[in-house]
Amino acid sequence: LVESSFRGNANSMEALTEKGKVLADMHTQQEAKVQELQKALENSQNYQKKYADAAAEAGKKVEECSAALEALKSSAEYTRPEQQALTKELNNWKKAQEDAEASNYAAAKSVQEWKQQINKAKIEQNDLKEAIQNNNQYLEEAAASAELMADNLVRIRDAAAEYGGQYCYVAVPN
Repeated sequence: LVESSFRGNANSMEALTEKGKVLADMHTQQEAKVQELQKALENSQNYQKKYADAAAEAGKKVEECSAALEALKSSAEYTRPEQQALTKELNNWKKAQEDAEASNYAAAKSVQEWKQQINKAKIEQNDLKEAIQNNNQYLEEAAASAELMADNLVRIRDAAAEYGGQYCYVAVPN
């Protein structure tokens, strides 16, 4: 929008100043975007840890139930109702472990996606930072050029006054 507003005069002080403001606003918005993405990543990482811990805990319970079931089978006190209860508990823990592992996998995938989005957002942020630096450099160059032009005009005016107010023509290179 700024470039179209200053078409044909894009390197003027006014255009560069306006462009600098727009770039600064865009950079601020990009910083906020990166922060929001960081929060989402942290949230996904927390869920991934939660699911990994749940899967590990369920895995321990599966091992415990399996060991208890094996011990019961080789015991003289073996009863069918105890075996059924342990088998049911074992199956419940296996299901809990599978669910937690599936959730952990989904959370890990989500973590990777958030990391990719953060990387892209940081690249955009770096590009904006570079554009701001370039624009500031152009602005400094335009200011120096304007100052030089003003100095030259003063010299021309002074030279004309020195020659009795006669007009002095100066060829300006393109």
